[in-house]
Amino acid sequence: MKKSFLLSTMLLLLTLVIYNPVQAQEGVKIGFRASPLISWATIADSSKKVPAGLETGAALGFSFDFVMTYGFSESLSLRTGVNIAAKSVKSSTDISALNTKVNFTTSVTAIEVPIGLKFRSPEIGDGMYIVGHFGLNPELNVQNKV
Repeated sequence: MKKSFLLSTMLLLLTLVIYNPVQAQEGVKIGFRASPLISWATIADSSKKVPAGLETGAALGFSFDFVMTYGFSESLSLRTGVNIAAKSVKSSTDISALNTKVNFTTSVTAIEVPIGLKFRSPEIGDGMYIVGHFGLNPELNVQNKV
């Protein structure tokens, strides 16, 4: 399932790059991006309550993106790509029987395949535009570590 999803996504990207029936004014733009992440989460049990003595905090992560934008006009383009994100959450819990606190970090590695539309306004100033994005960002967790 995971392999077929990734293969079909890569095939879609390759098809958009190679097959060009419509001559777009903007054309295809490809880029790479690396960025830090700050992530946190809420941990709950099956009754949706946070267990007593459990505390969570933010942790640093890392993200690497391949981004492709296919312009239909000067103001509308299709935006997609592949994002690999390594996220972390720090948490600690009190163990009253041992009278101690246990700290642990949960790491999640995920592959995201964003697909959406990018809108750009006419020029407002000297090279200034208003840009907006609308679309989906499906995510597939590939690795979890505690």
